[in-house]
Amino acid sequence: MDNKMKVDKLLSGGVKLFSKGNSKLSKDVLTWSITAGMKICGRECEGCYALKEQKRFPSIVEAREARYEVSKNSKAFRQVAIAELQKYGKKYVRVHASGEFYSQEYVDTWEAIAKELPHLTFFTYTKRMEDFKFDKLKALPNFVTHNSLIDLDGTIVKNYGNVAKIATKLPESFICPLATDRTGMCGESCTWCMEKENEGIPILFPKH
Repeated sequence: MDNKMKVDKLLSGGVKLFSKGNSKLSKDVLTWSITAGMKICGRECEGCYALKEQKRFPSIVEAREARYEVSKNSKAFRQVAIAELQKYGKKYVRVHASGEFYSQEYVDTWEAIAKELPHLTFFTYTKRMEDFKFDKLKALPNFVTHNSLIDLDGTIVKNYGNVAKIATKLPESFICPLATDRTGMCGESCTWCMEKENEGIPILFPKH
């Protein structure tokens, strides 16, 4: 199936936009993934898991690229996404298991989707907080936005990797317990990232 056919099927509801995540995510969590890389993320981060996946599995690139193309049609994407999410008895939606916010219109589209689905909690991690306006999105009680970039004494650092230094200087930060705990499950044993009251508190992910 070529990319245009995949896009058409996604827009028609013939193929699912959302999927279950990896084994670390609870069955109550759905994920949305688009292509990672310079075109969408505005950067290519060393050690990026999404880029590694795309290099290893070409079919993943095709699927993510098709979803990206769908998302550029704001009205159609909003309608299809809302219709699909209304069918699931889920609690959480992780926006961008791979990929990023790539335009203001795209940010605003997610605001419109979340407003129509108040029974779902959407959560995301982004490095583009300074690139677009997230005020309306963050004002929603059911959308939790975490900044993946941290200002550490005037130096901007990523919130993953060797986080011991960051944690020492930011005692209020939260270290993900599931990054090293192979028995826990995101959205079940830990729901910290999905809780609106934690928005704005740095979340750190150790190497694992």
